Amino acid sequence: TDHWRPIFLAANKQLAISDNLNALGALKITTNGSLLKEILTNLLDNAFNYGGNKVALDAKLQNQRIHIQVLDDGENVVLEDIDKMLTPFWRGKDLSTHGVGLGLPIAQKTAILLGGQLSIQIRPQVQGTQVSLDLPLELSRAT
Repeated sequence: TDHWRPIFLAANKQLAISDNLNALGALKITTNGSLLKEILTNLLDNAFNYGGNKVALDAKLQNQRIHIQVLDDGENVVLEDIDKMLTPFWRGKDLSTHGVGLGLPIAQKTAILLGGQLSIQIRPQVQGTQVSLDLPLELSRAT
């Protein structure tokens, strides 16, 4: 997230990191760090470009799995487009941003490689989109 904070600030956007995520810093998580970073980079990049002015990053541990959520306050996606968003080269109606429609499909394929899954939901109570990453992890206390 250190990489992303100045980018969000420069664009007058907010990136909120939950206390849950900060608390996970005390854990040693065994997974492929490069692939996890690739997923998170794609999710944050997508939220930055298409998600409005506020993006939140949250995570929790449950049953030896980590559940990471990227939430934004952008325009709600159309329900029929959710599956299309995970199709390579598909782009929504806002073509004014950079990209070719590979970020979310790469994140999904990478999550599968790590034994996890990626899902996209419309946020029911507020405007915006929620992208959830669920991964199995081996955990131990960091020393």
